[in-house]
Amino acid sequence: MSSANIYVGSARLRMIAGVVVLILCVPAAQAGTVAHYSFESDLTDSGANSLDLNTSSGAAAYATGQFGQAVDLDGSNWHYNASTLFDFGTGDFAVAFWYQSDHVLPDGPFNNGQMVTKANHSSGAAGWGINQTSGTSPVIIAFDTDSGGFRHNEPAPADDNVTYHHVLMQRKGDFVESYMDGAPVGNLSGATGVSVSNATYAMAVGARGVLSDGTGGSFGLDGRIDELWLFDMSLSQAQIDNLISDNNPIPEPSSGLLVLLAASGLAFRNRTRRARG
Repeated sequence: MSSANIYVGSARLRMIAGVVVLILCVPAAQAGTVAHYSFESDLTDSGANSLDLNTSSGAAAYATGQFGQAVDLDGSNWHYNASTLFDFGTGDFAVAFWYQSDHVLPDGPFNNGQMVTKANHSSGAAGWGINQTSGTSPVIIAFDTDSGGFRHNEPAPADDNVTYHHVLMQRKGDFVESYMDGAPVGNLSGATGVSVSNATYAMAVGARGVLSDGTGGSFGLDGRIDELWLFDMSLSQAQIDNLISDNNPIPEPSSGLLVLLAASGLAFRNRTRRARG
């Protein structure tokens, strides 16, 4: 084999190693992410779709969150986006966020506070949503269909008025799965082929039944929402764990792996120089 051929082969190998590094370093806000809201003093979507939220009235308020800041809701306003990308149809999807609630009686004046929804939760209307009732304050995972729906009632953590907790709902094939703080707490079957799309309602943070123009919201949330992720895919347990620990469903490559890849590239370079010399 000629030195020219060795050089070309080594160049290709170095290029492949570089591509591997680039792929491993791609932020999680890419594949499968429909929207991601960090609520760092704004309502912007950090994902590729730029699905920024609108506010129903006045300016958005913020408070300390699980990661940085969270959007702070008082039960009388909400934030929304009417994109059809939140109509997940019959496909897999996931909705995840951190919450802190003031819906603990007697301090919680708003009954049935809606956290994140794209529905009206009325009988026979498709949609999806996660909300919390007052009183015993269960967190309700709602997956609505035109013929009924799926409900999972999970007792809310006793300290959720002072501590952030993580909630995730997803459809994975035939199952509607619910998670609290990374642990599976609900698994309902029968979701295959069932559509949750409903063009009437916008995706809303802090209310339900919000129309595309931002009107019509009800059952406002008195509490805070942080790091809202929406995916058009379901997540594995490992991805859920990474989402909770690192606010990123895709783990960052370890420093050891990056050093190994860099060393491999350097070795290819040295071999090339020797072959050409």
